[in-house]
Amino acid sequence: ILENNEVATEYTVIDNEDGTQTSHEYNGCGGAVYNCGNFNMYGGIIRGNVSLRGGAIYNDEIVLLVAGTIENNYSYSYGGAISSSSSQEAQMFIGSDTVDGDTIKIISNHAVRAGGALYSSTNSPIIIYGTTLFKNNVSDSSGGAIYTAGGLTISGTVFEGNSCVY
Repeated sequence: ILENNEVATEYTVIDNEDGTQTSHEYNGCGGAVYNCGNFNMYGGIIRGNVSLRGGAIYNDEIVLLVAGTIENNYSYSYGGAISSSSSQEAQMFIGSDTVDGDTIKIISNHAVRAGGALYSSTNSPIIIYGTTLFKNNVSDSSGGAIYTAGGLTISGTVFEGNSCVY
């Protein structure tokens, strides 16, 4: 999915578990989604994607994840699940404060350089709240679950079994 305006997904499955499709366009960014606008996820699964940056999602604007699972994605550099650019507009909002049990699960993603699950560069803040789980994400260098230089706010989040080599 390449989008420049707004895309909202609800209970959508983007599954490339066999690894046959990889991202070669747009400098190899975003194995499943290259976001240049607003990307909102309200459920579903993004699984098994491979990219140079952002194994599942490359973000240049705003990503809002309310519910769903992002798992088993791989980045040859930054952000096994999601990588944000250095654009001042790039922001990540992850979680839900509703009582109906919405959950984000970011599980078993891998980045070679930094941010096993999430990578955010200098101008890109990350806000994580509500029922969010980061589990078994790996970076070969820095930030087993999250690497950020752009600010980080976390509440109500579980980190389990994330690791980095460096």
